[in-house]
Amino acid sequence: MTLLEAREVARLLAARTDPTTGKPLALDNRTVEACRILAECASLAHKGLLYIGKHLRADKATLALLQPAAPPPTPAPTAPRKAGAKWTPEEEQKLLARFDRGTPLSLLAKEHDRSLIAICERLQKLGRTLPAGQVPAGYQPMAALPNTAAAPKA
Repeated sequence: MTLLEAREVARLLAARTDPTTGKPLALDNRTVEACRILAECASLAHKGLLYIGKHLRADKATLALLQPAAPPPTPAPTAPRKAGAKWTPEEEQKLLARFDRGTPLSLLAKEHDRSLIAICERLQKLGRTLPAGQVPAGYQPMAALPNTAAAPKA
């Protein structure tokens, strides 16, 4: 629990409110006063850490107390090793031979260390028709897309 969360729980208890349900609580005055003091202590501790963090450049462990733990970052997808690399005639021949033998496009992509889209584009460039069930959803061949390049000025 962070200091901010502790302060909020103590504040709710001092207001005679159950922190989990939000329903009113029947607390005696001594308990309410103790909760109010706890809320004030948490608030002062939080302000002190903010001051330390701002003015004295507190270490990361101290600053981490101020906020809840963030979820771990999502790793960025990695591009295939040969992404953007030129196709060699030998690689094209291997691609055609394996495709003609019925190798799935996803396996060809792994074998050639290229994306599924790159495999589809190369096969179409080499004159092959792609099997309908293996083409990525939403895939449009580059040749089918409109040319958006500006015409050269005369």
